[in-house]
Amino acid sequence: MTTNKNNKEQFWITLFILLPVLVFGRLGTYFTDNTIFSIILAGLLGGMGGLLGGGVYRMVKQKSNFSKILGFVLMTIFCVFVLFVGLKYSK
Repeated sequence: MTTNKNNKEQFWITLFILLPVLVFGRLGTYFTDNTIFSIILAGLLGGMGGLLGGGVYRMVKQKSNFSKILGFVLMTIFCVFVLFVGLKYSK
């Protein structure tokens, strides 16, 4: 029983952290042509994305599956919005 619960928790934390890290980290390559600054910016933005995902997961951790799904969908919409805004104002 505990293994099943741990697997579910790992699944949810992976979803909540992976998406914003990937989206925000990818934005670093669009704001500069310099390779070093691009890598640094991608790391910083990816870290901020990880903090966002971890924070959202912490808010919905003890909630029902419906709340977790709703939180993930809202976070996905926010990440897509940030991606579009970032692409619009890059370079």
